[in-house]
Amino acid sequence: MSNIKIAPLSDSKSDITKYVTSAWNFYRDNPFWVPPLIGEQVKFIHAGSYHEVGVMQPFLAYRDDEIVGRVIAHIDYRHNEYFKEKRGCIGFFESIDDKIVSRALFKAAEEWLREKGMTDMQGPYNFTLYDAPGILMDDYENIPPVELAYNPPYYPGLFADYGFEKKIDWYAYRQTVEERFPKLFYKMWEKVGRDRAMAKDGLVIRNVNLKKFDEEKLKILTVFNEAWSENWGHYPLTEKQWDKFAQELKTIVKPELVIMAEYYGEIAGFILSIPDANPALQKANGRLFPFGLIKILLAMRKIDRLKTIVMGVRPKFRMRGLDAYFYVETFERARKMGYKMADMSLIVENNHSMRNALDHMGAKIYKTYRFYNKKI
Repeated sequence: MSNIKIAPLSDSKSDITKYVTSAWNFYRDNPFWVPPLIGEQVKFIHAGSYHEVGVMQPFLAYRDDEIVGRVIAHIDYRHNEYFKEKRGCIGFFESIDDKIVSRALFKAAEEWLREKGMTDMQGPYNFTLYDAPGILMDDYENIPPVELAYNPPYYPGLFADYGFEKKIDWYAYRQTVEERFPKLFYKMWEKVGRDRAMAKDGLVIRNVNLKKFDEEKLKILTVFNEAWSENWGHYPLTEKQWDKFAQELKTIVKPELVIMAEYYGEIAGFILSIPDANPALQKANGRLFPFGLIKILLAMRKIDRLKTIVMGVRPKFRMRGLDAYFYVETFERARKMGYKMADMSLIVENNHSMRNALDHMGAKIYKTYRFYNKKI
């Protein structure tokens, strides 16, 4: 059956709501999918921070009157200026298991991007590298951690069919909190602890101060942009882009799981972990009201998974043992708080120093997310 119609949507709130809620067409009976909060995702796509750096064009695929696929073509002009590229992107992709549908969607996105002067089509990015990106390549029978995507196992085949090729992989690592780190990590943990007790070089290690949230998030942004500067695909985020991410985390963050290090008052590094809220969010089925919020709060009591979203040390403060201290201290606290497993992701495949450290810690890869590219 080839009676597929591709319909471009406007960026109006009503059209974006139609786009967001179409996800239930593809996942309604899937026990591993975590529905997005509809209101939040509509706001993010319709009027989020991405619009200060890029443009987009959503498409829906119809067979007769039924939505059978979707994609958003978009261009991050700030990224392209930073890297001197003409990269177009696709994101928020969903499709039934039908190559006729996916081909039509990819073709519509490709034509729109080509008209805008782009020479490559990459993705999926929803919108940026840090917005639950990539195609899940394995581990399809588990609920993903917060901030990680889920898709059916036939998606890689749809991308390959249209001529997409692997660009790069990112890995999700996990480790149980009962496992002990190598002795070297505990030695570094103890050394940094002694330096802290003696205030050596003015070292202060503390929890995030939510009462000074605006100040704290800018300090963390400083570390993030410097520490990740050598990571594939990273470019400095704007304050508005970071604010969206920080505001989301603020709702579930536990201060004792956000550890910051300063030397004479200058931020040196941090580690940010949160309870993995995805099993709880799944209960809300996309809506906070009338009962979704209650379901989330009740389910959060049973969460025993931790998500370490990001750890960073500014280059000039490296080689002091802060990274080892952050990991051990987080796991020691998590163990006391009743968490049983920690997800540490995502780590790009060519970040060999971080991957070697995680391997040495005993962490294991359990998910792979792939980014694709196609010349256009």
